[in-house]
Amino acid sequence: MAKTKMTGFARMLIFLLFIVPLAFFGASYINGEDPVQKIKNFTGMGEGGTSKVAVPTDNQSEVSTATMEKRILQLERDLAIANEKLARCQTSGVE
Repeated sequence: MAKTKMTGFARMLIFLLFIVPLAFFGASYINGEDPVQKIKNFTGMGEGGTSKVAVPTDNQSEVSTATMEKRILQLERDLAIANEKLARCQTSGVE
């Protein structure tokens, strides 16, 4: 049988496949994080791909409700203006 030498590229691939993930897991544990959950969140497999939402307190919900009502009114005005402009554009070409 012929002897074959391992090339530098093959050594680099082996290094990347084994040593780098071990270093990632070790660094995550040292920082107090869960590396498996971190990978799942990064790939979108963790918790259904949704982010956690904080539940507002009573005072925050009142403020957010008032803010949301103002935002809804502004969007309704913008929609009415856009519909009016669209109607003008559609009728201006019908001469």
